[in-house]
Amino acid sequence: MSERYAPAPGRAEPVWPEDQRAGELPVEPRTWLELKRLFARAFSSSLHFAVASVGADGEPCLTPVGAVFLGEPGHAFYLELYAIGLGRRLDVDARVAILAVDSGRLLWFRSLLSGRFARVPAVRLRGLAAREPRAPTAAELARIARRLGAARFLPGGRVLWPNLDAAARLRVRDLEIHRIEPVHLGRMPVPRWR
Repeated sequence: MSERYAPAPGRAEPVWPEDQRAGELPVEPRTWLELKRLFARAFSSSLHFAVASVGADGEPCLTPVGAVFLGEPGHAFYLELYAIGLGRRLDVDARVAILAVDSGRLLWFRSLLSGRFARVPAVRLRGLAAREPRAPTAAELARIARRLGAARFLPGGRVLWPNLDAAARLRVRDLEIHRIEPVHLGRMPVPRWR
């Protein structure tokens, strides 16, 4: 675990099962590319990801976040614009889980017809959040702007994201991914990650 993700004073030390130590993510570049494609389909069909965290009181909490981005294998970041409570919880306990679900009607209809999934329909990522949010890079700002697309220029978009170009106010938080778990749905076959 790098220093950047190490628990700060007063922050809970992550507890990992013996077989899933922090920092171990043996992932093939091809698998990470498939994961990125699943994330793109999940956002396209659901418009958000479910991000789980644990509060100071030990209670779990889910936060819908529209701006989660995968980077190099094992690394991601999210825009901390409206996810203020999520950031506060991550300040106390760095453990995080992200659920991405491809809710595309065609995938589900074909899967129900054939009795099997042609591709992984959902994935859960587990990892640690960085101690502090940071200013986004120019490349990350461009990715965020592409994600929002033309919606940011509509009346509602101008209300939600009025100062997207004012990078000084925006913050992103890095995530170090330690485990990738394809979600299995009962006995319906799901392809294996390569």
